[in-house]
Amino acid sequence: MTLQQRALTTSRLAASSVPFPDLDPSSVPEFVPPSPPKRLQTPKAESAKISRPRVYEKIRQAQKDLKTSNEGIPADVVENLRAHPLVKTAKKSRGYRFANFLKRLIHEGGDKIVLFSSHFLHVEYTRFITLCDQVKGLSLEKALLQLRWHQKPITKKFESALRKAIVKAKEDGLVLSKTYIADVYTESGAVISRYFQRRFIRGRGRYGATPQYVSATLAFTLQERDRPFRVRTSDPLEWIREKLRERQREWTPTVDEIYAEERSVKKIKPIYC
Repeated sequence: MTLQQRALTTSRLAASSVPFPDLDPSSVPEFVPPSPPKRLQTPKAESAKISRPRVYEKIRQAQKDLKTSNEGIPADVVENLRAHPLVKTAKKSRGYRFANFLKRLIHEGGDKIVLFSSHFLHVEYTRFITLCDQVKGLSLEKALLQLRWHQKPITKKFESALRKAIVKAKEDGLVLSKTYIADVYTESGAVISRYFQRRFIRGRGRYGATPQYVSATLAFTLQERDRPFRVRTSDPLEWIREKLRERQREWTPTVDEIYAEERSVKKIKPIYC
């Protein structure tokens, strides 16, 4: 191929590479970049009508219903129960909910009720929650069997508090064989004196005393009644728990034996070091 033929071939390829040979560049419209999408703005009047969950109104309504909830109790009986000294004390210490619970308890099983609280230091209150759920509604005998069957280290502390509650119930005139655990409540923050906090609760940090100490409180509500609670009798799995508890009967002392044992021990002031 000569140089003249090569130049002719190159010019033909350049002419054929033009995509639109008949297109006039002046007829192409100018490129306009797209504008960003407009943000929808609802008026204030329409935004106020949007349905939102009214949480605080529901809480206030629930609290209002809780203060006046006395289901199954006649109105004249409720008025008499409000003047009961036990209900008044419970209302000041633990609020309306516990006071209403005591009203229903007195109406169903009588007013032979004993309240007892025990405090623990360096114990997390969440460790007591499982035990509290397991002994609610049981008699004192079955509660002791349930604790022995559980077999956990925290049961020793729980049983020590239950032993003190048994002594208090016996000395207040309750028949231990007919006494049931109506309620067990646990929370953090034991009642500790300021002297104890200043002298014994110390940390190893750079600031000395530790204000956020770990503590727990157990509050027992014991009642002497003629029949057990319906929560236990209506449970279809209670017969299985009864068989498991009976396996611990041989190694568990009775309620009267516990009272005699606790009363025979001389009280000694605890020493913290």
